Amino acid sequence: MELIEAGSLTALGTSAHLLLPEPASRIGDGTRPAPPPATAEHQKEPTLDELWKRVVAAFDAAVEAAREDREAAKKLYDFALYGLGNRGTGHGIREAFTELKIPLDFLSHKDDQRLSA
Repeated sequence: MELIEAGSLTALGTSAHLLLPEPASRIGDGTRPAPPPATAEHQKEPTLDELWKRVVAAFDAAVEAAREDREAAKKLYDFALYGLGNRGTGHGIREAFTELKIPLDFLSHKDDQRLSA
């Protein structure tokens, strides 16, 4: 048995693994294991209030970026103009940009022409 356990002899047969020593097992310190991470199927749907808070936070971040970055301002303008569809010309967007302290010079001349049309 000692020779098999030491690896000097190889045990044969279907039950040979029973002659090998037990692998070292880790004994825990008694603390509970961490819960498994939540999977998509176990996550709860966010409430309407939670979703709305995300929208407001994303809008605030977009406005903050548009105050300092020309490209962010153009993207926010295009998003707002897209929301108008065929219902308006976009004059309100310029007023909103002014109220939100987004520099109007961040909009290209092409955008200014679309606003005055």
